[in-house]
Amino acid sequence: MTKNLSIPERFWEKVEIQGSGCWEWRGAIGKRGYGNFSLGGGKFINSHRLSWRFAYGYLPKRNIFVCHRCDNRKCVNPNHLFLGTAKENTRDMISKGRLRKRGSMRGENGPNAKLTLEEVREIRALRGTHREIADRFGVSRSAISMIRSGLNWANCA
Repeated sequence: MTKNLSIPERFWEKVEIQGSGCWEWRGAIGKRGYGNFSLGGGKFINSHRLSWRFAYGYLPKRNIFVCHRCDNRKCVNPNHLFLGTAKENTRDMISKGRLRKRGSMRGENGPNAKLTLEEVREIRALRGTHREIADRFGVSRSAISMIRSGLNWANCA
């Protein structure tokens, strides 16, 4: 007979607690890097928001953020979390030097970058098929095509 676990039991099964440090979420991770927890019935919640709920109760407003003092998106330690508005969350990011300037997320600084600027320059100088070059750099043929045609990495010579 399978034991039916409660939501808190299922939640805490997915957390690696390490003293007073960050409690790392070991379950599913969403696109933005935050832990994702299924409440069932197709409903999901960020794991740090649910941890806040378990520790302190429901959030007072809809547009209140649960922010991290530790800046670790996988952390669910309630002692590392605090409530704030979007404006307060942005101020926190600026004060910690985490807000990147517009355009700084391009090229090799982009979150999905697989190539460096030097590799892109090398790709443009190489002769061979897209497949040969793609295999050499571990990227897709379409990535090579877009680099060579200037659709991607257009800002580098």
